This record gives sequence, C-alpha cells and structure tokens, in this order.
Amino acid sequence: MNINEFLKVSKNYEKTLKELQKKYVVVGILKENDNVSQGAYAKGVTVVEVGASHEFGTEHLPKRSFLRVPFNIEKNKINNLIDNEFDKLFNQNKSTVDTSLNKIGILATNISKKAFTSRKGKITASC
Repeated sequence: MNINEFLKVSKNYEKTLKELQKKYVVVGILKENDNVSQGAYAKGVTVVEVGASHEFGTEHLPKRSFLRVPFNIEKNKINNLIDNEFDKLFNQNKSTVDTSLNKIGILATNISKKAFTSRKGKITASC
C-alpha cells in the first residue's frame, strides 16, 4: 500500500468512526412519555410497567424475560454480527454505518420477538 492509498483508507476510517459516534441501536420498551405507552393498559398501567413485570416477575406473575435472558443466550450471535458488520465497514468497504446498525437492530429485535413465540422466555438462566 502506498502513502496515498494509506491516507485514503485512514480518512475513510476516521469518517466512519465519527459517524458511528453519533449513531446507536436501541432495542427495548417504549419511553414512558411516548403517547403509545401512556394508558395502553387498564388503570393507567404503562407499557414499561407491563414489560418490567414480565421481565422480572411479580408476586402474581412469573418471570418471562424477553430482553435479558434471550440476549444473554444469543450474545455470541449478536457479537459475531457486530464483528462481521464492522469488518464490512472498515476492512471491506461493503456496508454503510446505517446498514450495519440496522442489521444489528433487526437481529436484536428478532431475538426479543422470538422470546414471545417460544418457550425461551421461561428460561431461568441468570443474567
């Protein structure tokens, strides 16, 4: 690699790193101040309260984790995808920051959704 190629690659790394600093992936429960989550259930119970009740269990409801346990079970899959996407971004020039982050977010969302349709939400593994 000559100096000009090295400079081009370095500038691309810098540009990608700066873009990554401004963006992130969030998977979870809607914020309390979101109109959808307010009053979604009887007696003013919010989506966050229902989610926490299922995630951690209550006196009357067994723990049915749809975030911590499934993500813990699938952490290798998530980490492998992150590694692959960063390789595509930095070494192969075959992706964009938005595309890579969207793929990671889709995988995380699907892991959580799968907990609702499988019995994995009943796993009692510690997180």
